[in-house]
Amino acid sequence: MPPSPTTCRHKSRPPPSRHAATARRRGRAVDQILARQPDSVEALSLKADLELADGKLKEGRELLRKVTGASPFDIEALAKLVTIDLDLQDLDAAKTDHEALRKLAPGSPVTHYLRASLEARQNNLSVAREAVQEALRLAPDYLPAVALAAGLNLSLNSLEQAERHARTLIERSPNSPQGYRVLGATYLKMNAPDRALEAVRPVLNRDSDATLLAIAGEAALKMNDPSAAAGYFDRAAKLNPKDARTKTGLALSHLASGDASRGVSELEEAVQLDSGNMQADVALIMTHVRERKFDAALTAVDRMEKKAPKSPLPATLRGAVLSAKGDSKGARAALARALELDPAFFPAASSLASLDLRENRPNDARKHFEAVLAKDPKNSQAAVALATLSARSGASRDQVLAELKKAREANPDAVLPIIATGRYLIETNTPRDAIPMLQEASNRNPENTQVLDTLAMAFLRSDQRAQAIDAWEKILRIDPKAVVAQLKIGEAHLGARDGNAALQSFRKAAEIAPQAVEPQAGIAMALAQLNRKDEAMKVAAKLRSDEKGKLAGTVLEGDLLAADQKWNEASERYRSAFAMQKTLPVGFKADRSLRAAKRDADADTFLRDWVRAEPNNLPLRLYAGESELGRQRWKESFEHYAVVIEKEPKNALALNNAAWALHQLKDARAADYARRGYEAAPKAAPIIDTYGLILAENGDKKGIDLLREAVQIAPNEAQYRLHLAEALVRSGDKSGAKRELETLLKATPEGPMAEQAKALQGRL
Repeated sequence: MPPSPTTCRHKSRPPPSRHAATARRRGRAVDQILARQPDSVEALSLKADLELADGKLKEGRELLRKVTGASPFDIEALAKLVTIDLDLQDLDAAKTDHEALRKLAPGSPVTHYLRASLEARQNNLSVAREAVQEALRLAPDYLPAVALAAGLNLSLNSLEQAERHARTLIERSPNSPQGYRVLGATYLKMNAPDRALEAVRPVLNRDSDATLLAIAGEAALKMNDPSAAAGYFDRAAKLNPKDARTKTGLALSHLASGDASRGVSELEEAVQLDSGNMQADVALIMTHVRERKFDAALTAVDRMEKKAPKSPLPATLRGAVLSAKGDSKGARAALARALELDPAFFPAASSLASLDLRENRPNDARKHFEAVLAKDPKNSQAAVALATLSARSGASRDQVLAELKKAREANPDAVLPIIATGRYLIETNTPRDAIPMLQEASNRNPENTQVLDTLAMAFLRSDQRAQAIDAWEKILRIDPKAVVAQLKIGEAHLGARDGNAALQSFRKAAEIAPQAVEPQAGIAMALAQLNRKDEAMKVAAKLRSDEKGKLAGTVLEGDLLAADQKWNEASERYRSAFAMQKTLPVGFKADRSLRAAKRDADADTFLRDWVRAEPNNLPLRLYAGESELGRQRWKESFEHYAVVIEKEPKNALALNNAAWALHQLKDARAADYARRGYEAAPKAAPIIDTYGLILAENGDKKGIDLLREAVQIAPNEAQYRLHLAEALVRSGDKSGAKRELETLLKATPEGPMAEQAKALQGRL
């Protein structure tokens, strides 16, 4: 919300003199000298300074031109000219004057600083940063360069450097608001609003600075304190009533506190205030959409389009409004218009891809991301979206990883492809492969909490719990209010059966977010783990008694009862919660608890009614298919998977399980479904095992090769090795089967797989 600090520059003129009469006398004296000696460099320079002090930039510049005409080697006058050119937005003159300065003083820190200012004004931020770094190398204490470096690093998202320069500025110039502005804005970008507020607090009452107050307002808003935010924004608006950003912040504060009519009214005012700032327009449009006032939203889009006819944003928002309204055709036309204006505009491409996916057209969705990358090969969002779409469409693991690698190589400084790669490796059960890459990224971006969180998850999934907790604690050192990190620490302790540590962590989370339900749920689960079940149920009951926590409290009671194997009572709680809100996790819990209570008929009715109500809910169909598969109801299982495959033809899980159901039904289509599943996920051991087993049982020798491949990928999975041994027996290779069974029993001496292996061994 506060304006970007990159605009900070060394001012070309000193503040106006407090002694106006003295200044006038000096002016008259200088005029008298110039009347006698019109080419006096000293008098011209003094006269220029007086004009600049009076805010007369053009007059001052003309006088300085006379100075440099009479004294072409006057470096100070040339430096002043460049600064005035920038103040007057005369970039051509600034370039000419800077070139003259560079020829005279190429090694001067001022020359490098002014070049940085000139490049920044042209939005060449990386070049500007290089120039200002050179200025600071030559003169580390040159404060205008320190200020500019702080702002440039903030704009370039080099937040650690921005913080360092801002702190230097505050230490060396504590009375200047600029350092506090950059430091506060930096912490906002770090998503550390409490630190942002702490950074600007020392000067909030000392200085009447609208930007500082706006930073405080945004911080308070992010800390979910809309009342305090409104206070800060209100003060900022009084200081600068024409500032649309401040008015927008005030509006958002009122919207957050539930005062919708006032918030919308203020957004309307903000829209009228600044034709160049579209933040208020976006907020107003999305507010209307949330309230399902689509016509009002479209009217706001019309107004925004007139304000910025060459921007793709209004057309993209029009597409979003029409899509929410149910007009897919109109949405497509609007989004296509946005991409005509800017073919590399990712939000429009992403929205079009979403429409294609909704209509089961993944290939068309890919084309939108590929078109963005054709125009902007470094676009990390498009590159990651392409890889994500490949994964969702059932592409091989190698293909997805290759696309993610390409995204990383195209933009090595971007963290998004690194995080996406890390998450994919975690999801595909190879978290250890993600750790070195994420550690390197964290070393380069020590303040990036998303990188740290992904690293923590990789550690946790690799059974390195202590390292995971350490990574989450680093997040808390960056942002002490990061309740999600605190919750994850509690969950990690809970998973390690360390109830006391978990309880301590969840209580800390409750201190950070006293109104949130998740910490209370964690406290209850930790108490239950410590066998303090009555206390745990009291926490859940208290949560359920509050209207906001009713659903969560009911589910929590079910979880506690389920943990105590009181399945009937648990199923009642889950079904009550499901009646409040029909979500997949709660529905699954209701079904499983009924089956655990040996109430299969009730569970069948519950699941059947749910599927009938939501026939196109694919995750539900997958769950129902697996449920039927587990009870060997092959026909019913296949019917659920067939619905998924119709919508997602490359869904490897659905194809695999459908193949197994058909195989059990002695249906010849089984091998074809298994083949398609294998083609969709050729490196997934369960998929390979199914395909190999079906082929082997059909007498196809290729089946044994596939079963060997599954064992190589997952050597500790006893079931795959048993399937291989059985296939070897059928093929007549009894010695090979014996070797596999010996290996299996050595690794898995007990359990159902071991019993089957021993039985087969006995027959051999």
